[in-house]
Amino acid sequence: MTEVKRNTFIITGIGILGIILTIYFFKESDKTLPNYATVIGTICSLIGLAIAYVNIVALKKASILMTSEIKNTLQKVNQLNSVSEISKAIKTNQEIQQYLRSNKIELAHLRTLDLKYMLLHFNSDPNLAELTVSDTYKRLVIEFGIDLNSINDNLINPKRKVDFFKIVNNLEELSTFLTQFETKLKTIKI
Repeated sequence: MTEVKRNTFIITGIGILGIILTIYFFKESDKTLPNYATVIGTICSLIGLAIAYVNIVALKKASILMTSEIKNTLQKVNQLNSVSEISKAIKTNQEIQQYLRSNKIELAHLRTLDLKYMLLHFNSDPNLAELTVSDTYKRLVIEFGIDLNSINDNLINPKRKVDFFKIVNNLEELSTFLTQFETKLKTIKI
Protein backbone atom coordinates (compact mmCIF):
# COMPACT_ATOMS: atom_id res chain seq x y z
CA MET A 1 0.00 0.00 0.00
CA THR A 2 1.39 3.37 -0.96
CA GLU A 3 1.93 6.16 1.52
CA VAL A 4 -0.82 8.24 -0.10
CA LYS A 5 -3.39 5.44 0.19
CA ARG A 6 -2.37 4.75 3.79
CA ASN A 7 -2.68 8.42 4.73
CA THR A 8 -6.01 8.68 2.89
CA PHE A 9 -7.42 5.72 4.83
CA ILE A 10 -6.15 7.16 8.12
CA ILE A 11 -7.70 10.58 7.41
CA THR A 12 -10.97 8.98 6.30
CA GLY A 13 -11.05 6.78 9.41
CA ILE A 14 -10.42 9.74 11.71
CA GLY A 15 -13.14 11.70 9.89
CA ILE A 16 -15.71 8.91 10.21
CA LEU A 17 -14.80 8.49 13.87
CA GLY A 18 -15.18 12.26 14.32
CA ILE A 19 -18.65 12.20 12.72
CA ILE A 20 -19.77 9.30 14.92
CA LEU A 21 -18.41 10.86 18.13
CA THR A 22 -19.84 14.28 17.34
CA ILE A 23 -23.30 12.86 16.63
CA TYR A 24 -23.09 10.57 19.67
CA PHE A 25 -22.39 13.47 22.02
CA PHE A 26 -25.16 15.67 20.64
CA LYS A 27 -27.74 16.78 23.18
CA GLU A 28 -31.21 15.43 22.55
CA SER A 29 -32.39 18.87 21.53
CA ASP A 30 -29.57 19.16 18.92
CA LYS A 31 -30.33 15.85 17.21
CA THR A 32 -32.00 17.31 14.15
CA LEU A 33 -31.45 16.62 10.46
CA PRO A 34 -29.96 20.07 9.74
CA ASN A 35 -27.42 19.64 12.59
CA TYR A 36 -26.48 16.16 11.35
CA ALA A 37 -26.07 17.51 7.82
CA THR A 38 -23.94 20.40 9.09
CA VAL A 39 -21.62 18.16 11.12
CA ILE A 40 -21.30 15.56 8.38
CA GLY A 41 -20.74 18.23 5.71
CA THR A 42 -18.14 20.10 7.77
CA ILE A 43 -16.17 17.00 8.69
CA CYS A 44 -16.36 15.64 5.11
CA SER A 45 -15.03 19.00 3.86
CA LEU A 46 -12.15 18.82 6.31
CA ILE A 47 -11.45 15.22 5.25
CA GLY A 48 -11.46 16.33 1.60
CA LEU A 49 -9.04 19.16 2.28
CA ALA A 50 -6.71 16.86 4.23
CA ILE A 51 -6.77 14.24 1.45
CA ALA A 52 -6.15 16.93 -1.17
CA TYR A 53 -3.16 18.18 0.85
CA VAL A 54 -1.74 14.65 1.13
CA ASN A 55 -2.11 14.20 -2.64
CA ILE A 56 -0.51 17.56 -3.40
CA VAL A 57 2.50 16.71 -1.23
CA ALA A 58 2.79 13.30 -2.94
CA LEU A 59 2.58 14.92 -6.40
CA LYS A 60 5.25 17.42 -5.44
CA LYS A 61 7.59 14.60 -4.35
CA ALA A 62 6.86 12.69 -7.56
CA SER A 63 7.46 15.82 -9.63
CA ILE A 64 10.84 16.44 -7.98
CA LEU A 65 11.83 12.81 -8.54
CA MET A 66 10.68 12.94 -12.17
CA THR A 67 12.58 16.17 -12.79
CA SER A 68 15.72 14.57 -11.41
CA GLU A 69 15.27 11.49 -13.59
CA ILE A 70 14.65 13.62 -16.68
CA LYS A 71 17.81 15.62 -15.97
CA ASN A 72 19.87 12.42 -15.60
CA THR A 73 18.40 10.95 -18.78
CA LEU A 74 19.07 14.15 -20.70
CA GLN A 75 22.69 14.13 -19.51
CA LYS A 76 23.08 10.53 -20.66
CA VAL A 77 21.55 11.31 -24.06
CA ASN A 78 23.85 14.31 -24.46
CA GLN A 79 26.85 12.20 -23.48
CA LEU A 80 25.90 9.54 -26.04
CA ASN A 81 25.38 12.23 -28.67
CA SER A 82 28.84 13.65 -27.92
CA VAL A 83 30.41 10.19 -28.19
CA SER A 84 28.57 9.70 -31.49
CA GLU A 85 29.86 13.03 -32.83
CA ILE A 86 33.45 12.14 -31.91
CA SER A 87 33.07 8.71 -33.52
CA LYS A 88 31.77 10.36 -36.68
CA ALA A 89 34.76 12.74 -36.70
CA ILE A 90 37.18 9.82 -36.27
CA LYS A 91 35.55 7.96 -39.18
CA THR A 92 35.68 11.06 -41.38
CA ASN A 93 39.34 11.52 -40.44
CA GLN A 94 40.07 7.93 -41.51
CA GLU A 95 38.27 8.50 -44.82
CA ILE A 96 40.39 11.61 -45.48
CA GLN A 97 43.57 9.63 -44.83
CA GLN A 98 42.42 6.89 -47.19
CA TYR A 99 41.59 9.40 -49.92
CA LEU A 100 45.00 11.04 -49.53
CA ARG A 101 46.75 7.66 -49.70
CA SER A 102 44.76 6.89 -52.87
CA ASN A 103 45.65 10.32 -54.30
CA LYS A 104 41.96 11.35 -54.46
CA ILE A 105 42.63 14.92 -53.44
CA GLU A 106 39.20 16.31 -54.39
CA LEU A 107 37.39 13.77 -52.20
CA ALA A 108 39.87 14.33 -49.38
CA HIS A 109 39.22 18.06 -49.62
CA LEU A 110 35.45 17.59 -49.37
CA ARG A 111 35.80 15.38 -46.32
CA THR A 112 38.25 17.82 -44.68
CA LEU A 113 35.55 20.47 -44.93
CA ASP A 114 33.16 18.10 -43.16
CA LEU A 115 35.74 17.38 -40.47
CA LYS A 116 36.41 21.10 -40.06
CA TYR A 117 32.70 21.66 -39.40
CA MET A 118 32.66 18.83 -36.83
CA LEU A 119 35.72 20.19 -35.01
CA LEU A 120 34.16 23.66 -34.88
CA HIS A 121 30.90 22.13 -33.61
CA PHE A 122 32.78 20.50 -30.72
CA ASN A 123 33.43 23.99 -29.31
CA SER A 124 29.70 24.52 -28.68
CA ASP A 125 29.12 21.12 -27.03
CA PRO A 126 29.30 21.48 -23.23
CA ASN A 127 30.11 17.77 -22.85
CA LEU A 128 33.23 18.32 -24.94
CA ALA A 129 34.49 21.40 -23.09
CA GLU A 130 37.33 19.40 -21.54
CA LEU A 131 38.39 18.30 -25.03
CA THR A 132 38.29 21.72 -26.65
CA VAL A 133 40.23 23.56 -23.93
CA SER A 134 43.12 21.12 -24.18
CA ASP A 135 46.32 22.63 -25.57
CA THR A 136 46.94 19.45 -27.56
CA TYR A 137 43.52 19.69 -29.17
CA LYS A 138 44.04 23.37 -30.02
CA ARG A 139 47.43 22.56 -31.60
CA LEU A 140 45.96 19.67 -33.61
CA VAL A 141 43.10 21.85 -34.88
CA ILE A 142 45.55 24.57 -35.95
CA GLU A 143 47.66 21.96 -37.78
CA PHE A 144 44.49 20.59 -39.36
CA GLY A 145 43.61 24.10 -40.59
CA ILE A 146 47.09 24.48 -42.11
CA ASP A 147 46.77 21.05 -43.76
CA LEU A 148 43.32 21.98 -45.12
CA ASN A 149 44.81 25.12 -46.68
CA SER A 150 47.63 23.03 -48.20
CA ILE A 151 45.14 20.62 -49.77
CA ASN A 152 43.10 23.55 -51.06
CA ASP A 153 46.22 25.19 -52.51
CA ASN A 154 47.12 21.90 -54.21
CA LEU A 155 43.68 21.77 -55.84
CA ILE A 156 44.06 25.30 -57.14
CA ASN A 157 47.64 24.84 -58.24
CA PRO A 158 48.50 21.15 -58.74
CA LYS A 159 52.17 22.04 -59.35
CA ARG A 160 52.47 23.22 -55.76
CA LYS A 161 54.21 20.58 -53.68
CA VAL A 162 52.30 19.36 -50.63
CA ASP A 163 53.67 16.94 -48.07
CA PHE A 164 50.76 14.48 -47.94
CA PHE A 165 52.79 12.22 -45.67
CA LYS A 166 52.90 14.99 -43.04
CA ILE A 167 49.17 15.68 -43.49
CA VAL A 168 48.34 11.99 -42.96
CA ASN A 169 50.58 11.92 -39.87
CA ASN A 170 48.82 15.01 -38.48
CA LEU A 171 45.43 13.43 -39.18
CA GLU A 172 46.52 10.22 -37.50
CA GLU A 173 47.62 12.17 -34.42
CA LEU A 174 44.26 13.97 -34.36
CA SER A 175 42.46 10.64 -34.75
CA THR A 176 44.42 9.13 -31.85
CA PHE A 177 43.67 12.12 -29.63
CA LEU A 178 39.94 12.00 -30.47
CA THR A 179 39.83 8.23 -29.89
CA GLN A 180 41.43 8.62 -26.46
CA PHE A 181 38.93 11.31 -25.52
CA GLU A 182 36.04 9.23 -26.88
CA THR A 183 37.13 6.30 -24.70
CA LYS A 184 37.37 8.59 -21.68
CA LEU A 185 33.90 10.02 -22.37
CA LYS A 186 32.41 6.54 -22.67
CA THR A 187 33.68 5.58 -19.22
CA ILE A 188 32.16 8.59 -17.44
CA LYS A 189 29.18 7.44 -15.37
CA ILE A 190 26.26 9.83 -15.14
